[in-house]
Parts: sequence; C-alpha cells; structure tokens
Amino acid sequence: MRDAVYRTAIFYINSFWGKPIEMVVGINALLVSWNTASNRFGLYDSNILLKCIQDNFTIIDEYKSRNIITLTDLDCDRVKELFNNFSVALAAKGKYNAPVAASKALHILAPNFVPPWDIAIQEEYECRCDSYTDPSKKYLLFCFKIKLIATSIKDNICSDKTLIKVIDEYNYSKYTKQWI
Repeated sequence: MRDAVYRTAIFYINSFWGKPIEMVVGINALLVSWNTASNRFGLYDSNILLKCIQDNFTIIDEYKSRNIITLTDLDCDRVKELFNNFSVALAAKGKYNAPVAASKALHILAPNFVPPWDIAIQEEYECRCDSYTDPSKKYLLFCFKIKLIATSIKDNICSDKTLIKVIDEYNYSKYTKQWI
C-alpha cells in the first residue's frame, strides 16, 4: 500500500511539475499516508507549504534533474537551507520543525537526489535530530552517507526505482520495521 501511495504522489508531482498548488496536493497525499503519527498534532498549513515551494522552486527544479551521486560540498548550504525551509513549512501548529516530513516532501520533489528518512533511520545512521542540534547538518551528513551507498551499489541494481528509493526501502525494512 505504501508503494502505491508513493507512486501516485510521484506521478502527480511529475504531471503537475511547476504548478505549486498541485505540487502541494501531491505532497499532502504522501505525507497524510506516510506520516500519520506526526499528524496527530495537526496537519501543517498547506498555504505555508505552497509559499515554501514557490520561494524555493528554482533550487527544487535543479535538484529534480540531479542524482545523489552528484552531491558535492558546493551543495551543502543550499541543501541545508532547503531542508530548513521545508522543516518549518511542514511543522504542525506548535511543533518546532518537521525534519522527517521535510525529507519525504523533498524526496518526492527530487526523487533521484534527496533521500527520505524517519526517526529509526536517523538513529541507525547516527543522525538523530533533536531540539539541541541542527537538524539540517545531520540531514546533510545523512545525504552524504546515502551518496556513498548509492555510489557503491549503482552498478548492481536492476530496478525501475531510483537508487535512493531502493536504499530507502532497505532502510525502512531493516531499521523502521525490522523485517530483515
């Protein structure tokens, strides 16, 4: 079921690329399904998310066409800024920020370049975001770790899914659900 929601959200985003209102709908579909625990505090304000997409569209558009393997130190400031902007935009009323939702939203906007994470995956990669540290720095560290993994497996993967999605499914199965 999660894969069907993911594929639908990706299809919707791609079909309406460059139309921020429709892009919000695609993100909403994914986050309402994938982030049910976080939404118990109330859903984020879609108008704030819309403005965030509009304000950051140039960077998002560039990252949509990139692969995680192309991530370099030159991207650090922009990735952190984008992550921070989406973390704030996706925070439910009264929450400080939403790093998990930000990573998932950014992933469906740039599925070959931006990896998603959740709390269990953060902990496994030693990138746990808490209120005492800078979540964007930890997320950037995670991105570089995923780049290393993607680089090492890219020639051995035969799938219609992106490298990042293959890695995410492994991470989710092993660390979040502990199925393997």
